[in-house]
Amino acid sequence: MTNAQRVVGLLRSVRGFASASGYSRTTVGLSPDPVEGIPWRLEDFGTDYKHWFVSVKEPVPETREEMAAHCVKILSAITGSEDEARKKMYMISTRCYYAFGALISREEAQELKKVPHVKDVLPDSYVNRETKDYGGEPFFDGQLVPYDPKYHKFFDDFWAANRAEAEARDKEEAEARARGDIETDEEDDDDDDDSKSKECKSFLSI
Repeated sequence: MTNAQRVVGLLRSVRGFASASGYSRTTVGLSPDPVEGIPWRLEDFGTDYKHWFVSVKEPVPETREEMAAHCVKILSAITGSEDEARKKMYMISTRCYYAFGALISREEAQELKKVPHVKDVLPDSYVNRETKDYGGEPFFDGQLVPYDPKYHKFFDDFWAANRAEAEARDKEEAEARARGDIETDEEDDDDDDDSKSKECKSFLSI
């Protein structure tokens, strides 16, 4: 498994806690009300069905400013104007994963799924429940704030905690390939994957 695939798996696990708790994400019309036998509400984790996590398809623009403009344009398809789209965006991620957060209704979330360049639209949830942080890079008053590594600290901590395990697994796989226990195929795909995640790996010192 490549590093980029591990990031995707982590992101899905973070945004998919509702599924792990017995909820389905197959439709947007989920209820945040308490369920018998479960002592908490999804809203306790930031899933209020007002904050939506919008995953953007690659390729994406190279600079933060271009990525922000790209996301604003995507959202404007349902808001009617880019000015209105800027007002509704609360975060963006230009490294490690490509996405933005939007304050929209469930109906608008359904419509946004149909817009070109949109990979998926999910109810957002806190990365840090104590600080009520949705993660990513803050988008205040329609503008990006200067970049700070803390905006992706969650991923940085994840990689730090799992680096040794990942390196051991990769070493074991390389040794198996050298012995001929594993066929060496799809190497070009791995190289391509590594290229796509180069910036993220550099940022996380992998």
